[in-house]
Amino acid sequence: NDLVWLFGVGAPLPRDKGESILTIGVLQALVSLGVLLIWGDLVFGAVQIFPVEGALFFTDLPLWKTFCDSIYQLGDDSLALAVASKSGVAARRGETLRILDVCTGS
Repeated sequence: NDLVWLFGVGAPLPRDKGESILTIGVLQALVSLGVLLIWGDLVFGAVQIFPVEGALFFTDLPLWKTFCDSIYQLGDDSLALAVASKSGVAARRGETLRILDVCTGS
């Protein structure tokens, strides 16, 4: 899947492929949010997306850590937070639940 390639592996896609799977409008919106970068004829993901316990966790790609402020990668403590919050997520179906992992360790 091209989206896994882009947001999971962190490999770029040709711009025309990115436009065909996301549409030009969505692509431009994601660029304006800083989720995607376009460089020449390539589209790069600026974040990794991990599905964990029915939720999506976002972090930056290791490549971008050298160029800007970075977010820590998901570790065991982050995954434990996801599991612990699962009952809260289930209790609040239909609502957007945001949980901030401040990376203080376990």
